[in-house]
Amino acid sequence: MIEGHGDDSYKYGRPITANFSSNVYSRVDLSALKAHLCARIDGIGNYPEPEPYTFEACLARCHRLPAEAVCVTNGATEAIYLTAQTFRGTNTAIVQPTFSEYADACRMHGHRVTSLYRLPAESEGYRLPEEVRMLWLCNPNNPTGTVVEKEYLATLISHNPQVCFVIDQSYEFFTLRPLFSAAEAAEFPNVLLLHSMTKRYAVPGLRLGYVTGAPHLLHRLRTNRMPWSVNQLAIEAGLHLLEHDVPNPLDVASYLQEAARLRSALEALGGLEVWATETHFMLVCLRMGRASALKDYLAGEHGILIRDASNFDGLNEHFFRIAAQSREENDRLVKAIGQWLEEEDVLILLGVAFNLNLPLLTAWLLDHWLGDPAWLPHPVVAFGKAISFCEHRLNRGDSRFLKGALMTVLLVAGVYFVTLLLLRLAALFSPGMLLTVQILLIFYCLAGTTLVREVRMVFKAVDRSLEEGRMQVARIVGRDTSALSAQEVRTAALETLAENLSDGVVAPLFWYLLLGVPGMLAYKMVNTLDSMVGYKNERYRRFGCFAARLDDVANYIPARLTAFLMVLVSGRLSLFAFVGRYGSQHASPNSGYPEAALAGILNCRFGGPHNYFGEEVWKPYIGSNERPLKTEDMRVAVRINRRVEWWMVVAVIVTSTLASFCF
Repeated sequence: MIEGHGDDSYKYGRPITANFSSNVYSRVDLSALKAHLCARIDGIGNYPEPEPYTFEACLARCHRLPAEAVCVTNGATEAIYLTAQTFRGTNTAIVQPTFSEYADACRMHGHRVTSLYRLPAESEGYRLPEEVRMLWLCNPNNPTGTVVEKEYLATLISHNPQVCFVIDQSYEFFTLRPLFSAAEAAEFPNVLLLHSMTKRYAVPGLRLGYVTGAPHLLHRLRTNRMPWSVNQLAIEAGLHLLEHDVPNPLDVASYLQEAARLRSALEALGGLEVWATETHFMLVCLRMGRASALKDYLAGEHGILIRDASNFDGLNEHFFRIAAQSREENDRLVKAIGQWLEEEDVLILLGVAFNLNLPLLTAWLLDHWLGDPAWLPHPVVAFGKAISFCEHRLNRGDSRFLKGALMTVLLVAGVYFVTLLLLRLAALFSPGMLLTVQILLIFYCLAGTTLVREVRMVFKAVDRSLEEGRMQVARIVGRDTSALSAQEVRTAALETLAENLSDGVVAPLFWYLLLGVPGMLAYKMVNTLDSMVGYKNERYRRFGCFAARLDDVANYIPARLTAFLMVLVSGRLSLFAFVGRYGSQHASPNSGYPEAALAGILNCRFGGPHNYFGEEVWKPYIGSNERPLKTEDMRVAVRINRRVEWWMVVAVIVTSTLASFCF
């Protein structure tokens, strides 16, 4: 903990001219104390009292306590370690987040340490966990600045007589909230109260603290206190300060008003959250960026030092702590942090965009490179087997619609929640595992490259022979291809290419944007259900009706978005009217829109009679120019597809990045 303590200006080459890192108020007038110590400097030639009896007696008189109820230490830190040593091996609880020296000291002396993030309420009988025998509480708390009510503490102590309460009141002079006096705390047989003259008088270099409490507890502490732990100059300083105080002592009320003004000014910057405080220091959380980076910037560029609070239990890399200083210094701090936030906005945005969208970008590039390798197991195959298994057992007897609907809901929801669970398990394992799983699943859901390759192969095959073309196109369409003409083979390939641009690229990305990777996989299940049971023949008309309608809903926006993007990338905005005219005439409520967009771009005609499972299905014509389709038409269609993919990926990245900042 000491390594992460504030006031570490020695780490920086530039002089620190405004120190917010320590909770010590630096504007105390120590001129009289310095003069007194200079006059007593010859005292360093003699040993001090083995135990600071004189100073303890003076403190006891100030607090109206017997001398046995005061134990002076080499700063409050020695008091912490001395207490942990005296009660070694205890079951100890520490109210977090707080000063880490408590836990460090306790673990050094064999305590079994647990963290508490709240204290028991009245409904719990104010009872601490049964095994706890010592409780450490910083009040006011470092680093949060909160204060536990005096009345509540008294009740808590009385309800837990088996627990020794160590209450660190090092900041007791920097709050207006009522706290225990030394005399009040000494009335409890199970309370040790820690005090810091270091904090009160801004003399951290002298190391001067003390403990008050019941004499029997203080006796135990003294048996472990090292002789001469408090040096002669520290004792002289303590005696002088008790008698004379300091000139123009701090006006706490005015100081806290300035701290409140500083808090408001920081909040007004945006980009950070300032925790409410009841003392002069406050905890701040950056919404984006690391506190360590801000600390280095302020020290290096402005000579300002803050406390990186990321090593407090329960806090992370976004937290830092500051203690209010003078009005001028506080204004310097606010201005400097504002400049850092402005300078970091672009870098933070780029960093967030990169980390947030790295899985998508990687998966998309992999799809462009690999497509769907035949050797790689594909989840859609598993989807198909699950659908087939359920269909063979449910698609019989009565209530086929309800059976089909139930199957659809269970399979879609199952895919969503299984994917969500898989991602959470991967995250628990490691960030790298999570990234790998995300990339793999997104890659599986994108099907742009594979179909582009298949369509190219169809055109090459039909150029060689009609029969070869029929066999090739049968790989990507559900209709009977045995009697298709060469024109019909090419038309079928281009219709499928346009429809797949929506189903295989735009729609998965759309659902990825809305529901993440689980939503993307759930959409693929919806799409697979429609392709297997969504037909209007005798076998599937009732059983697959719900799946078909769900697919219509899932593709409603993506299909129209696909058509919009196709027209947009073609640069022929006049085609919007063409899409509006023909898109709605298709038998499908969705497929007609991307097909109409491509028909308009190519100035050709799609649609006509198709044969599915021995039944002729007439699809309305899209377009009126019944011209022969050529290989060049395929090349144009592929270019349109690729451009739409790129635009859609960019749109998802931009939208998700902006959403992450807004929400």
